[in-house]
Amino acid sequence: TESRMDHPSPRMRRGPTNPSQMKLVAKMKEGDAFGEMALQTDGKRKATIHADTDCQFATLERDDYKSVLSEFMTRQHQRKVAFLALVPLFAEWSPTSLDRLANAIYTRECKRGDIIYSQGDHPSEIFLVKEGDFQMRKSVSRKRPLDRQLESMRRVEMKTP
Repeated sequence: TESRMDHPSPRMRRGPTNPSQMKLVAKMKEGDAFGEMALQTDGKRKATIHADTDCQFATLERDDYKSVLSEFMTRQHQRKVAFLALVPLFAEWSPTSLDRLANAIYTRECKRGDIIYSQGDHPSEIFLVKEGDFQMRKSVSRKRPLDRQLESMRRVEMKTP
């Protein structure tokens, strides 16, 4: 039997689109994928794809893609809920609350030596360690509180005419 990959898509065409009159926004190579955003949003294509060389590619129809994506997203969500249930901060939360929280979190990655935030930064999020080790460090003043207070008073006296 022949697969869909053995037949050209009825949508493929040679056309009047002149690549030299369009802005290049990305180059794709073996292993890259394109076209998924329009399927996920049910929107129109945001770019024209032009074959630079003779190419062979596989396609995945909308319904198949959405089915696979849905299964993946469900598994990913279940893993998030299971992770959150193990975080002591959320140990007493109800399954419904954990489910809602799992919809709001996303995973970020960093490399060894990266600074996640610095002392004095304004907070906008909390961080839940999923994997790896972090160090929390704090600037330490060697002066005692009374010494700092006297130094502050001296600075005020020096500025006052």
